[in-house]
Amino acid sequence: MDETWTPSVQLLGQVDELASVAYAIDYQAMDELGMPINFKVEVTALEPNPPTIRVYENKIVGYFKDSFLNKNLQHFTNDKKYINTTTFGAIDIKNMQDMIYYRPDETRSITFSYRADAYDPSDLTKTIVATATYTITVLNNWTNGELQLIEFVKFAKTKPKQVVYWENAEFTTKSGTAVSWEPKI
Repeated sequence: MDETWTPSVQLLGQVDELASVAYAIDYQAMDELGMPINFKVEVTALEPNPPTIRVYENKIVGYFKDSFLNKNLQHFTNDKKYINTTTFGAIDIKNMQDMIYYRPDETRSITFSYRADAYDPSDLTKTIVATATYTITVLNNWTNGELQLIEFVKFAKTKPKQVVYWENAEFTTKSGTAVSWEPKI
């Protein structure tokens, strides 16, 4: 029985973080008379995905956000609490007094894997007739972190005046504003 997975290449590609993805995975086989049979496909993520990626039926859609966790992201709140987190999304801008320190994740890429199971839609027991594994490699885009840092520094209640430390993708404020970016690799 001839069989065909679509897409036929299991590496779905490399995408920058925040780039949109939309994939539909299909499986077709030929019966003994050479007639095509379309099978139902269900895709399952093999590891946790960001909440901005949706895996359902035979589809993988969305965009990869916060796939890379920053090494260190520190700020003070309005009530002078020191907070250390790994994502900009965890910071409440309205309650942020001052951005103190930032060091991004130095990982160059992360690969997410998905299992596609094909079964005959008329089979109520959902007996799997074929399985394939697909991967998407997400490339770390340090520019996103740079832009987020600049925006968060703008929202700080204490307005910095100059760059104090910005080397190897680390940023510390004493009275500094981030104006350039060099990721540590």
